[in-house]
Amino acid sequence: MRYGKGGGPRPGNQGVTARPRVIPPSLVGRGNVISPPGDRRGTRGSQETSTIPPGREATERRSAVTLVYLRRLPPWTIPVLSAGLLVAGLAIKGPGGAAAIALLLVFLGWLAYLSWPNLGSGGRALRVLTLAGGVVVAVWLAAN
Repeated sequence: MRYGKGGGPRPGNQGVTARPRVIPPSLVGRGNVISPPGDRRGTRGSQETSTIPPGREATERRSAVTLVYLRRLPPWTIPVLSAGLLVAGLAIKGPGGAAAIALLLVFLGWLAYLSWPNLGSGGRALRVLTLAGGVVVAVWLAAN
């Protein structure tokens, strides 16, 4: 078997795969069509375009590195850490428990903010209710 310009496998490259392409959070879930940043289409396939506020685009850009890091963690890491913060927040009374719940809420709020453009009304309502319920629990824990 020839190696080199003639094609075929190269020694030492067996099992090496290309890195997956990083897709910004605002484009996830839009099918196979990726629009340029200036041409954002609605999430339901509508033809009207809308502009993105500059703050959102900057936040998405800054969040991309963190999202790639989180994506490379083992799949069980985020749910286990989230459950740990929730259990710690409910088990610890006072400001310590409220801080654990608040840390979890900041993470969930960040993810909700990034996924907001791709959500329907049901998904948005669920995220708002989750965050509002978490704030109520954190305030209740801080007061006790």
